[in-house]
Amino acid sequence: MKHPGIYKIPALLLLIAFAGCDRAPEAAATRQYEVRGIVRAPVSKEGAISVEHEDIAGLMPSMTMPFKLGDVAEGADLKPGDAVTFTLVLGNESSHIAGIRKIDPASVNLPKPEPRPAGAGAAVKRVKEGDMWPAFKLVDQNGRELASGDFTGVLTLVDFIFTRCAVPNYCPLMTENFSQIESALSAASENDRVRLLSVSFDPVDTPEVLSQYAQVKKAGWTFATGEPGEIDRLTKAFGVRVEEEGGTLNHGLCTALIGPDGKILQIWRGNQWKPQEVLESIRTALQTPQY
Repeated sequence: MKHPGIYKIPALLLLIAFAGCDRAPEAAATRQYEVRGIVRAPVSKEGAISVEHEDIAGLMPSMTMPFKLGDVAEGADLKPGDAVTFTLVLGNESSHIAGIRKIDPASVNLPKPEPRPAGAGAAVKRVKEGDMWPAFKLVDQNGRELASGDFTGVLTLVDFIFTRCAVPNYCPLMTENFSQIESALSAASENDRVRLLSVSFDPVDTPEVLSQYAQVKKAGWTFATGEPGEIDRLTKAFGVRVEEEGGTLNHGLCTALIGPDGKILQIWRGNQWKPQEVLESIRTALQTPQY
């Protein structure tokens, strides 16, 4: 997905938005939004098409993200650079688009490019399983300094999200998965040996916003933000693509399990992993004598 530069959004409005995304299934009706944008990648084998879209009023700012086609045939003749409009249908746990058609590119209003953070173009070594995770200095949702050394001695599960993401099977899914993992660890009295960490790469996600988000989601784990250069270095190290395209930032999804010694034990890419799968990896690691 993509997100633009800093938006000045009142904290109360953010809190209301978070609450709206956290409604009980029986209270949340299917919602539809009309969307316009530019195709950035053709239909994937999973039946999704990548579109850089305008701000969607009442939902989310301009981003580039893959949209699941309700009918794959609708996107068969679309190519990068085509301007399109379609209906985004949001359910409680999934989303899809319908009625996609070409329009005049001049009618699409995308944000202008924002300056990249200092050091954003610097080369960063991408870590892999078996490597040590990068040293970092961040700030948590309570405004306290947070460093990689603070996680020494415990297993750490880390992911990368941003709170304004409104599509249920992307960042909200990662947060829901973490919530299920946190509940399972607590029920088994294993939460004192495992820490969960969600790092936001969105400048809008100040400690105050992250704190409100955690409260609404009833999340007891750590959320963190930091200086743009530090976040850029950390996301690049984990292969979370955060690239400028137009006026927005395109990102991927990554979740990683870190050992008490800082060694990366396992990495999950994308949004297809299940909480039980990660819990099994955590419990296997907890049974390892050195841990």
